[in-house]
Amino acid sequence: GDKSEFAIEYGHIIELLAEPYPDHPEINDEFDYWVSFWVKGKNLFLKHPVKGCMVDTYVYDINLLIEFFSQGLSYQLKFDPVPAKGIRARNHNDANILARLAAFLEKEDFAEALEEDNDYLDWIDFNLYKIEPDDEDELIVWEYHHRLRTARQASFLPNVTLARHYTDPKKIEICNQSNGLIYTSQSYKKFSFVHTTSVDLIDIKLYKEVIVDFCLDFINHHKEKHPKRMGEYLEKLKIGMTIEV
Repeated sequence: GDKSEFAIEYGHIIELLAEPYPDHPEINDEFDYWVSFWVKGKNLFLKHPVKGCMVDTYVYDINLLIEFFSQGLSYQLKFDPVPAKGIRARNHNDANILARLAAFLEKEDFAEALEEDNDYLDWIDFNLYKIEPDDEDELIVWEYHHRLRTARQASFLPNVTLARHYTDPKKIEICNQSNGLIYTSQSYKKFSFVHTTSVDLIDIKLYKEVIVDFCLDFINHHKEKHPKRMGEYLEKLKIGMTIEV
C-alpha cells in the first residue's frame, strides 16, 4: 500500500529486538507480530511512548487481525448500514457523527466553528438520546464485521470503524474515535493512542487490494505448517475477493 493513503506494515516482533529478552519468553511465539495501520500518513495503531514498552505500535497475536479482515472484508466492501435508528440511520456508523462533534467541541469560537461546518446545524437538531439499535444482537454482529476493536482480546487496538461510504460507493470510510480511550497493561502501565479522532475516505479499490495482499501474504507464509487454520482464512477471504468494486 501507500502510507500517504492506506497501507498495512507488519513483521515478526523478533525483527525489532536488538537483543534477546529472557524476561519475555512470550515474544518468541511464531504469531507475535508488530503491525502498523497507515491511513493518510497516520499510523492509527501508534501509542504514546511508555517507559519499558518495547514497541509503540500493535504487538500481539496477528491471527486476530487476519481473522477480522478475512471475515469482515466482504461486509466492509458492500453497503452495510448500522442497524440503528436516529442520526446513525443517515450514516453507516456513529463514528462519523461523533468524530465531527468532538472536533467541533474542541473549537473555542462557537460562531467560527459554525461557519466552518454549516452541515452541523443540519444534524444537531436530531435528538441524540433517541439513537438506539434496532436490534442489539444485530448491532453486535455488525460491530464484529466493521469495528476493529472487537478483534483486540488482550491486545491494544483503537476504536476504528471500517465501512463503505454511505453516499460514495467508491470510498471506504475509516472512522477513528479513540479519544479518551486508555488501556492498562498487565504491568499496570497505561496506554493511549497518538491519533484519536479522524474521518478519512479511502479509495475502495486500494482498500481491497491492501487487505487482500496483507491476508494472503500471511496465509501463504504459514499454510504449510497450519493448513487447516490458513485454509479457513482463505475461504472467508475469497468471499470478499469476489466482490466487484
